[in-house]
Amino acid sequence: MDNTDSLLELIKVIKKWFKSIVLVCTIAVIGTILISLSMDNYFQATTIFYAASSDLAKPAPIGGFEIPMDYYGRDEDIDRLLSIAGSGELANTIISEFKLAEHYQIKTTTPKGKFKVHEKFQKLFDAKKNKYDAIEVSMEDKDPEIAMQIANRIRNLINEIAQRTVKNSQELLIESYKSNISKKSINLDSLTNRIELEKRKYGIFDTENQGQALAEALGLAKTQSQRDFILDQISEFTNGISKVTVLEQEQKEFGLQLSLDKERFKQLLSAKESHFNAIHLIESAEVPLVKSRPKRSILVIGSALISFFFCVLAALIVEKFKSINWKDI
Repeated sequence: MDNTDSLLELIKVIKKWFKSIVLVCTIAVIGTILISLSMDNYFQATTIFYAASSDLAKPAPIGGFEIPMDYYGRDEDIDRLLSIAGSGELANTIISEFKLAEHYQIKTTTPKGKFKVHEKFQKLFDAKKNKYDAIEVSMEDKDPEIAMQIANRIRNLINEIAQRTVKNSQELLIESYKSNISKKSINLDSLTNRIELEKRKYGIFDTENQGQALAEALGLAKTQSQRDFILDQISEFTNGISKVTVLEQEQKEFGLQLSLDKERFKQLLSAKESHFNAIHLIESAEVPLVKSRPKRSILVIGSALISFFFCVLAALIVEKFKSINWKDI
């Protein structure tokens, strides 16, 4: 019953103030229409692409066996591209290439002016991951053709910066391998020279067959002087063979590691020189045919509803104040 009475009271107030409410709402709607008509039309162009896996820029493993490779990027690849999209380098490049300061009619003779250009660009530009894990790059502009050009350029620039980042990392790795190869080559030469010195010192020329040859020569010796000479050689061989064998084994392992490093170095050079894409393009931005904003009908309807609400609220407050007996208070 109370709810019914309240509703009836509300209807009575609206009826009493109906003309005033209609007048205020009409003024608000007309004002909104005039303001919305003076607002510029903006067109939004959008390009969609997936992040490519960083595995595509890596050289094949040594040994000829294949490992599973991801072609589409993981979360870290997506985050890397989004970070590039929000970087100052990208913003500065786009602002410079498309002369956005002149396009937005903003003077950049002061730091504040440069800030305003960046602020304007950031308001009109958007890069986000959609529900399908693809990256959407959108650009708004009064000129639909420019909106399309900037959106596509931003996509290409993200790809270029991502490629350059990977190339820079590859260059650092290549320099590291180059330095290691140089050091290992010097060490291997030093080890080889040491082996030669040890062999000459102990009269060793064949670590595998010389021992057997000396034993056979001792058995064939006919005179004591010949046997004494061969025994001296066997003694020298015995003293030095263990040292030379250890050094030769070390040389073999060192040479194998150096060969692997050289092969890896060649693969890194090949990977750096090869072309790869940091993105997989799904859809290029096209010239938008329909404006993205302002939504004039929504603005007008919203203005009418809001003005109606506040008019009714004001009428209720006025009527409430009138019903109060201020003398009794």
